[in-house]
Amino acid sequence: MAGQCKAEREGRAKSLARMHRVMARLRPRHRHAPRLSTPHEWRPLTEAELRFVWPVLEMVCAHEVGRPSGLPLLARFEAVLEAAMHRRPWREVSVGAAPGVKGDTLHRTFRRWTQRKLWMMLLIKLAEEKPGLPALEYFVCRAYRRAWRGQGLRGVLVARATGLASALRAPFSRFPDPDLSARCHRRIILPGMRRVPDWPDAVATGFFRLCRALFRLFSGTRRIRRAWEPA
Repeated sequence: MAGQCKAEREGRAKSLARMHRVMARLRPRHRHAPRLSTPHEWRPLTEAELRFVWPVLEMVCAHEVGRPSGLPLLARFEAVLEAAMHRRPWREVSVGAAPGVKGDTLHRTFRRWTQRKLWMMLLIKLAEEKPGLPALEYFVCRAYRRAWRGQGLRGVLVARATGLASALRAPFSRFPDPDLSARCHRRIILPGMRRVPDWPDAVATGFFRLCRALFRLFSGTRRIRRAWEPA
C-alpha cells in the first residue's frame, strides 16, 4: 500500500513538472491586440473542438490521483465547461452532459483544474494557434472568467497578453498592469526622483501629484462592478 501511494505521488510530481514545462513553452510570445469574443449559447462541443482541447486536457487532468470518476475525461470536461457557463451558484447548476452529477461535485473538479492551470493553458493555446473555433474560445473565456479568484495576478497578465478581453470581468484598464508600472518607474519616476532636490517646491509638488496619478493608473480599480462584465 505504501509503495502504491509513493508511486502515485511520483507520477503526480512528474505530471506537474511536464505541465509546467508546457506552460513555459505556451507562454504568449508577444501581446495580442485586445478583442472581445463573440457570445455563443451553450451547445455540446464538436469533434474539432474536442480534438483541440484533448492534448492539454490529457496532460493536465488524465493522471489525477483520487477517487475515480464514473465519467470519461472528455465528458467531465464538457460538463464542467457547461456548468461554468452558468451565472448561478454551483449548487444550483445542472448540466445536460452529466445528468445526476451535483453542482458541488463539478465545482470541486473546476477548482482542481483551475489550480492545475488548465484554463490558463487553453486560453494561451487559443490565442497562439488561432484555430478558428469561436464558440470554444467563448466557452473557455467564460470558464476563465469564473476562475478569476484562483488565477490571481498571473491570470490577469496572461489574459492581457492573449488579448482575449472576454476572459476578464472588466476591461483591461480596470486591472493592475505591472508592465506599465515598470515602464513608468524606469522612464518617469526614477529620473524624476533624482532631480527633485534641484527643483523648486512647486515643480516638485506637481511631480509627486503626477506620481500619485500614475500609481492609480497602473494599480487598477479596487472594486470591479458587475456592469463592466462583458457578455
